[in-house]
Amino acid sequence: MDASTSRSHPLKWMCVYRSILPKTRPFPFDQLLPTKDQGTLDQLNKISKSREEMRIFLDQEHAASTVTAIERYLPDFLGLLSSMGNQSPDKIPQTNKFKWTAPLGRHLINSTHDTTSTTWEINSTLMAYALAMRNQAAESIKGITELPHLEAEKRINTVSSLLTKAAGVFDHLGNSMERVPPDAILPETSPSMLSALSSLSLAEAEEAAVVKGLMKNVSYGAIAKLAADIYTRLDHVTTVLRTAKIVDLTSQDLLSFVTVKSMLWKILTHQFLGENQFAQGNYGLSIQYMRAAKSLAEQKVNASDATLSSILNQQLQEVKKMEEKLTQDNDNIYFSNLPGTSLPPIENTSIVKPTPFTPFPPSQLKIVYRPDDSSCLIQ
Repeated sequence: MDASTSRSHPLKWMCVYRSILPKTRPFPFDQLLPTKDQGTLDQLNKISKSREEMRIFLDQEHAASTVTAIERYLPDFLGLLSSMGNQSPDKIPQTNKFKWTAPLGRHLINSTHDTTSTTWEINSTLMAYALAMRNQAAESIKGITELPHLEAEKRINTVSSLLTKAAGVFDHLGNSMERVPPDAILPETSPSMLSALSSLSLAEAEEAAVVKGLMKNVSYGAIAKLAADIYTRLDHVTTVLRTAKIVDLTSQDLLSFVTVKSMLWKILTHQFLGENQFAQGNYGLSIQYMRAAKSLAEQKVNASDATLSSILNQQLQEVKKMEEKLTQDNDNIYFSNLPGTSLPPIENTSIVKPTPFTPFPPSQLKIVYRPDDSSCLIQ
């Protein structure tokens, strides 16, 4: 059997879901404190500007610039809270509110959630940070199939790094949700959804590991275990997305995307196992794995993503050709008996993990105001 069929274009299997980034409204930090100290006013204006820069990049869906802007804004915001010491609020006055749209829900993109919670502002910004890193990974894949081998490998490393960092942020958010006021927790930012987003990011990072393995001619047996771990993670994501409290808010495009990706990696897992058995001379078992892959590929799956739909169709044609060639060679050359219809349990293994998120260190700010002033805006 010609192994080049499955190794021909492994980069095509890398595909990262690109979401619409959440949006926010301007926030007037210069109106937050009762002060006439010019240095304090300058610092408050600086925070307002850095947040506004973040807001503009979110509106423009510019992932890389959003990531950089958030890395400037959050340390200053945390520095403001830290510099106020015991006066640092968990909430701001009702006259000022942080306003964010719901993440992921395409039909809710213009629906704004308002809150006075500073913790919620931090977590909403971190949610945007993780989603922007995911989008940056998706953008990095564009044109990767046209790159020379070494350049493609560097790009794969970048994609994997962004996705594991995003997973780390999602995990951090999931652990911190217990400190968020109940009115500030949306179904899309629930611990279960954050766990699903982390799993999705790790599954896509593991796709990068599979592609690198194929490019370096790693054995099919090892590759199959990674592929099995990918669809296991994706099945977890699908389960979460289908729960009643989330499905009405989450983009159906995401559910379709993950469902199709899971099917693709189930097909590839059986294909890799078949090729592994062929390499070991187990021709009958190899045919059975290929037939299982073909059976999966023939199942009807609604794919809203045109690229994934095309990849799925291509894989079906490849698996058919491989199964036909294997059967023909076995009938004419190997004469191997086919085992029963039941296949051995599929093993999975993982070589990716979240990059632990370290909270941004607060900027060193000197804030001068009169907290005992009756006109103080902080409550």
